[in-house]
Parts: sequence; structure tokens; C-alpha cells
Amino acid sequence: MIPPPGGLAMDAGLPSTPAALAAYIDQTNLDLGCTRSEIRAFVQTAVDQRFKAVCILPNMVPTARTVVRGSAVKVATVVSFPLGADTPTVKAAEARTVADMGADEVDMVIDIGRARAGEYTAIREEVAGVRGALPVGVVLKVIIEMPLLDAEESVDAALAAERGGADLIQTSTGFKGLSLRPTVASDIELLRSMLKPETGVKASGGIRTTEDALGVIAAGADRIGSSRGLAILDGLRTPDSGQRPGSAGPLGTYGPVISPADAAGDPVSCLASGLGWGRTPRT
Repeated sequence: MIPPPGGLAMDAGLPSTPAALAAYIDQTNLDLGCTRSEIRAFVQTAVDQRFKAVCILPNMVPTARTVVRGSAVKVATVVSFPLGADTPTVKAAEARTVADMGADEVDMVIDIGRARAGEYTAIREEVAGVRGALPVGVVLKVIIEMPLLDAEESVDAALAAERGGADLIQTSTGFKGLSLRPTVASDIELLRSMLKPETGVKASGGIRTTEDALGVIAAGADRIGSSRGLAILDGLRTPDSGQRPGSAGPLGTYGPVISPADAAGDPVSCLASGLGWGRTPRT
């Protein structure tokens, strides 16, 4: 058995191979300014690694759709991201639009202010509006932004979203500009203790290492959202395999990674000088 990272006890129910862990992960790129060629490279890497889904901005859904064709990787995108401040009508229209473009899954952000104000009927109604705008079979994940809510508000918002038709409750946007705390195992445990068994929980925001990922899965997460999916998988490589996330390997375990990213295999930003997909430093 692969030694667990960071001293984490490896439970028999936890994924113990990169392929098994990849099946939990929405490999995410919501960066500003990515080109279609950069997103194509990003999605192709996700297909090679057999992540559960790629999560990209709405304008990149058609691009992602062409790359995942013939694979099991789902195309996810966001609605009212990252602030959740669009009106319910706009959220429903955006959801319908991205579904028409080919999105398999939608991650919508609730109106955080209404949750903080205790207006949970409004939360349920806006989620129901998005649910009603989506075709049958499109997965709806609802982001409740737990770092900005207390425990009671988090539970009430999650239950309102569940009543509105959410398939999964998502902990956070993880949006860098908001300086949010990371999602932790206790967030997942709280949601899992209150939601129906059939309602999933997605951990996102600050899930950057293998230990982070296994910790939230142990707490009950069904899905993980992260821009560091390759680094997370890297922690479950066999120590003597000699493979890194840029080396040739069996397809779906550590297949060829076509990005020129850092040693961890994940891009920092499409616009970060010299660090993005295919970017060269500006002079």
C-alpha cells in the first residue's frame, strides 16, 4: 500500500491510487483571461488523468465540450460566480444558456447576503429557479460560501438549497480575491450530519494537497473542487515509480501532461508571467 501523506491514517474506504482519487476531483480553472488554446490544454490534461470533471468559466464550455468528447470527464461551469449577487432571473437564464452550450454540471453561488439575513425562502426559490431552468440530468451544485457564514447559517442555507433541488452542496467558491479561509473537514462533517444521504457534498476552497483531499473525503465529501488536482494526485504516486506529473505513464494514472507548468503539474494563472499555459515572460 502507498504510504499515506503527512501522517494521515489511510482508511480502507479512502482512495489509495491516483486514479481512484481523480474520480472525486473537479479539476478547476476559473482564471481571468485564459485563451481557448490554454483551456484546451488544461482540459486535455484532465482527460488524460480521468478527473471526474473540469470546471471552467461559462465562455469556455464549448471549448471544453470538444476536448472531453469520447471520455467520461464531465464539463462543469459556474453561475453567478463568485459573488452570487445576480438576480434569480439572471441566474436561471445563465444556467439555461450554459446547459444549451453543453455543460453537464452547474455550480451556482447563492445570494450570500440573503443567507446572512436569514432569508432562506429566497435561497430555496433562487435554487429552484435554476433547477427548473436546467434539463433533466444536469447536475446542480450550490455554493453556500461557508467561510462567510456561521454554523447555523451554513446549515440553514444548505437545507434551503437542498429543498430547492440541489444535487450537491458546495462549501465555498475558494475565490482568491475574497481572501476566504480554506474548507476544512469540520465543514464537511457539519453538512453531512444535516443533509439527506442522497444529497452530495462538494469540498472546495483551499484543497491543495493529497492530505487535504483525503481529509475531506474521510469527513464525507463526495466531490472535491481544486485547481491543484495534479499536485493532489502526485501524493499518491508510488515512491519508486519515478513518475512525475509531466512524464509518460499509463493513461488515466499518470498519462502525458501537455502543460509546461511547474513540477506539481498545475498552472498558477493563465496571466501569471511565465507560469501560465503556453505563456512566455513579458519583457
